[in-house]
Amino acid sequence: MNHRLSILLLLVSYAAITCGQIVFPSPNQVEMKKGKLTLRKNISMYTADTTAFYVSLLRSEVLRNSSVKWQSNASTAHICWMNDPSLPPEGYKISINPKQMTITASGERGFIYAVQTLRQWVSGPAGKLTFACADITDSPSMQWRCFMLDSGRQYQRVSTIKKYIDMASLL
Repeated sequence: MNHRLSILLLLVSYAAITCGQIVFPSPNQVEMKKGKLTLRKNISMYTADTTAFYVSLLRSEVLRNSSVKWQSNASTAHICWMNDPSLPPEGYKISINPKQMTITASGERGFIYAVQTLRQWVSGPAGKLTFACADITDSPSMQWRCFMLDSGRQYQRVSTIKKYIDMASLL
């Protein structure tokens, strides 16, 4: 029985490696492409608002504080942020090819959720970040999101509650 379980786990892990990253919760649509986008120390980025929260979130959580050079032209940047009002609220699209990553959303909340997906999609050590090439499209199926934490019956420290909130925002 243990051998069967080991073989099953080995097959599942092999499928995860060959099919790309696993993102939880699963986006609505993921279309894998051939190749990988590798970002090294000097990353160029294009956006209309360099002070936006989602840009700093990407820099701290995904790029791991790599140096960023701002571009005035989207075609020459490694990472492009684009607005698309036709997308649903909180929806986003991420298109990754071997030369560039384009993140499109209708507003700030969509960009934040795109960054949360990229946090799970990235692999590699700081200084050499790798993204599997794919087209990812996602939007919430429900208008409301929730997370229940019962601190009335089970007391937690403030640091634990903050950790739970950070973990919930990742999902």
